[in-house]
Amino acid sequence: LIENKKIIFYGAGNWCRQLLAYFKRIECQMPILIWDKAAKEGDLIEGIKVLPPSFEDYSGKDDVLCIVTLRNPIISKQMCDLLREKDINLINNWTFMDVLSRKLWSEV
Repeated sequence: LIENKKIIFYGAGNWCRQLLAYFKRIECQMPILIWDKAAKEGDLIEGIKVLPPSFEDYSGKDDVLCIVTLRNPIISKQMCDLLREKDINLINNWTFMDVLSRKLWSEV
């Protein structure tokens, strides 16, 4: 699902941080950046740049996958719709958490 993809997280809140911890635990490739509308210059999470979204830079790129890490299902759906409109490959956090939890449970 995420192999050979440049990963971008959308949302720099608690779910973003939780996913980053899971990624580290299963030694998964970390995101290349995190998009957040409230990002300020120099913001970092776990050493990853947090920037305002730049949809045009990643539109139509098959090697990019955006994981929407917004917890609120209504806002998450709105962002997924916008990303689809901008032609950005994506997976929402609910779907990705299902995939990730299977991977984590396989380690137990």
